[in-house]
Amino acid sequence: MKRSYTTNWPRACEVFDKLIGQLRGGEHPFDHSKAPQIDENMPANLSLAKDRGEGDRKKHALFLWMSCYYMRGGIDSEVAFRRLTLIHERKPYLFDPAWIKKHVAKKIAGGQVPYSKRLVRHLKRHAVYKELSRELSAHGLGFSLHDNTRFWILNAVKMENFWHGDPRELFHWVVSYDDLVGNIANKKKFSMNAHGGFLGFQEKMVSMISYFLASTDLVDRHTIPVPVDFHVLRMLLANEIIVPHWKVKPGKSIFSPKLLEVAREVTHRYCQERRVEMIELCDALWLFSRSMCSWHPDNISKTPDKSYQRKQQQKLRMNPLRVLELTSVGRPTEALSPDKEVGLGRKSRVVHTPPVWTSSQLAAYDRSCRMCKLEKTCKRAIPAAPYYLSGQVHLRNRTFPEGKPTLLDMAEVPIRVNVIPWDKEGTRKAAEWFLDEENRTAPVEDQQSSLDLVVEENRSDRRQLIKLTDV
Repeated sequence: MKRSYTTNWPRACEVFDKLIGQLRGGEHPFDHSKAPQIDENMPANLSLAKDRGEGDRKKHALFLWMSCYYMRGGIDSEVAFRRLTLIHERKPYLFDPAWIKKHVAKKIAGGQVPYSKRLVRHLKRHAVYKELSRELSAHGLGFSLHDNTRFWILNAVKMENFWHGDPRELFHWVVSYDDLVGNIANKKKFSMNAHGGFLGFQEKMVSMISYFLASTDLVDRHTIPVPVDFHVLRMLLANEIIVPHWKVKPGKSIFSPKLLEVAREVTHRYCQERRVEMIELCDALWLFSRSMCSWHPDNISKTPDKSYQRKQQQKLRMNPLRVLELTSVGRPTEALSPDKEVGLGRKSRVVHTPPVWTSSQLAAYDRSCRMCKLEKTCKRAIPAAPYYLSGQVHLRNRTFPEGKPTLLDMAEVPIRVNVIPWDKEGTRKAAEWFLDEENRTAPVEDQQSSLDLVVEENRSDRRQLIKLTDV
């Protein structure tokens, strides 16, 4: 079925104007919610000075490029940046395409071996693969470990072969979003001999790297279109700035390439007519959706298959004989073999339980949605789980609790992220312990006490450090 969408331009101006006003005024949630690529999360051995040379700018671009492998869900973006920072401070050469190419077999680097399971098996025997994989595991980046390690290495070699090892060159002479997709997205079978197409990059990751490089002034932001990711889509769909032009069946995805195109058109038009920087609009939409919209109960999903796997992993963690097989995120280094098959990844089930408006649900609603300036225009709920698991966008009917606010004494106290300082040194020591071969011979009780530091940090990460706290 050919999909079409209608746009509400007056609604777009109304919503975007409010968000830009809040952003510029530093109002909630923009008084505390920050993008992950801020200077505080960057490596100390990476120059961010305005007068830095081209070499430093290239290194910055490469760090942002590598970070995209962890912007696909599964880990908080700020946590991913901070852990990649620790790796960069330990071993900056792992972010250098020229160095990586030197440590990959010439037949692979030269494209003589077609991309296949045979190539992957051979790559896993390389010392650079083992070193990178171990560093990622030790620093709590075990999410999609084998995929991301492979993507990291092969993409770096390809970047060095065709783009002088510099992601910024992908944006040279770009005049349209299609140009960027052609350079970056892996639309066909991956080949080391083709200039375009990088593993792990499709349309949404093209938008992500565009946003990162433009927001840090590493590429000319005026030559690229407004990046559109899940959070931007959620704001446009929830406020009915974009509406599907067909009857949507419950549980069916409304996503299509055309939806991305329409979203780019309406945001780009607003930026041109209002003379607003596209990065400013993206920050307003992205940060607002991430900080506010996730609190509505209709945006919460359950993934029972993944819950079952986590329980199996918890049982494994309770066995002290297996403690050394844990990574710094408290997960086993090898794949589990549960007694029954469970759907994982794109096959995972996503279950929506309509809110029954318990006291906790009412508290979250009263301190977020009920106080939101977009409350009157926000008509839909757009859950994140279907998108990050399988690239689907589901429209849910947004429900509303009846009656007046329940927290009358907190009527002017919005939910906010409870920001906890980054224990950088503690995280660094935990990773070093994991990497220290000598510590592996220590008594089990000593090993467990060292591991507790890492597991506790990750436990906080999974909660995303968000609580119902007073301002």
